[in-house]
Amino acid sequence: MGIKISNSRLNLYLSLGLILTLFILIVVGRQVALSITTIEDVNEENIRKLNLSHQIIYLDEKLTHSAHMSALTRKSEWIELYHKQVLTLDNLFADLKRKMSLDKQGLELLAKVEKANALLVEMEERSIGHMAKGENSEAIQLLEGQFYHSQKKLYITFIKELMGVERLRRDEIYQLEKKRLLFYYGGFISFLLLLIIFWLGLLRKHIKKLSSYHYQKILLFHDIRMKKLCALLSDEIHKYVSLSQSSFQVIYNQLKEYRKLGWIDENRVENKDIEIHYEQFNQKSGETKLLLDKMRLIHRDDYKEFEATDVVECIDESRELLMERFDFSSIHIKISRPKERLFFYGHKDLFEQVIQEVLLNGLTSLKNEFSAKIEIKIELRDEKINIEISDTGEAIAKEARALIWQPFFTTRSEKFSLGIGLSLAKKILREMSGSIEYKVEKGSNTFIIQLPRM
Repeated sequence: MGIKISNSRLNLYLSLGLILTLFILIVVGRQVALSITTIEDVNEENIRKLNLSHQIIYLDEKLTHSAHMSALTRKSEWIELYHKQVLTLDNLFADLKRKMSLDKQGLELLAKVEKANALLVEMEERSIGHMAKGENSEAIQLLEGQFYHSQKKLYITFIKELMGVERLRRDEIYQLEKKRLLFYYGGFISFLLLLIIFWLGLLRKHIKKLSSYHYQKILLFHDIRMKKLCALLSDEIHKYVSLSQSSFQVIYNQLKEYRKLGWIDENRVENKDIEIHYEQFNQKSGETKLLLDKMRLIHRDDYKEFEATDVVECIDESRELLMERFDFSSIHIKISRPKERLFFYGHKDLFEQVIQEVLLNGLTSLKNEFSAKIEIKIELRDEKINIEISDTGEAIAKEARALIWQPFFTTRSEKFSLGIGLSLAKKILREMSGSIEYKVEKGSNTFIIQLPRM
């Protein structure tokens, strides 16, 4: 047994899935953009600061070279170049300090860099002073000494460490990369969700058809069971009614023989009632058989082959049969006939039963009314045969109008009630590709029957 899928619920699930996927994509896109921007900004800042540190180291090497050349050559242009480079280096340091946001460790390193730089500048200034006094050997010895080189090495180390502190740490870079990778996975999952939603949208009609197929299969299974049960019960009841009718007929015939022999006094009241009861029994038995025949007809699949059927002829015969069966002599039935003969493809006997059932509904509602009448209007509309059967009787109650097409529901009196007429009429017309509906117009009951014209 399949599961019946609600179309509205399926739409809701698809909409919620699409909204969730779009939300994930927006969040993923935003986070990826932020992480990319952050990493790019950090890398750009690191490159800029690395270039700055390289410039400082390069200028420091030029400054050292200028100091050596001043001590060796005693030329004034080297001294001027040295002082100019010292000024440039100081400006670079000032620029670096303005743009750096240092923690405690960074500040300590900066202090060490400044201290080492001050010692180096002091030693270079002393070397230039010795050179000015003509003490060339002392000047060269000061710049070539171990202490000077150790301070120089320390200075470069502090510069590199200072740049490393300012740079974003490796683990932070790793976390950003990890976050970006995570959101890439989220984007991939969102893409898969979109594919699934798109696939479900394509298969939506197929799912509905498949669900409808399983549901119709269940209904068909129950319908077959109901048909078998209805046919079995109808046959059994029909058999017992026929048997009872036959037995009662035998008893009645025997009583008639006794009457001929003079064994029964015809002047006695109870003997006269035998005729009345016999007629009533035969009438009720006939109606019961008719009811059973109609019950079997409701679940019948073996209708005779359809043929061309004249609408007006069927309506005339149905009216005559109904008037013979019941006493409706006080009711006028008016038929508005079309100018041409109208045929449809169907079953003549079954269609006549439809007309009888609809007329019987109208006739029973008019039985005790003055100047009661029924009007049957037959016309052709858009290549369809349109039959309107209207009466001036009391309209069916609003709460009962939705129930009149259900089997065994009736609004008639007990005398004329078969209870399956309109349900049977609708089923028969559906088999003939027709339809029937009920409406109230100006206080009158109107049944509208439509059939495709041949």
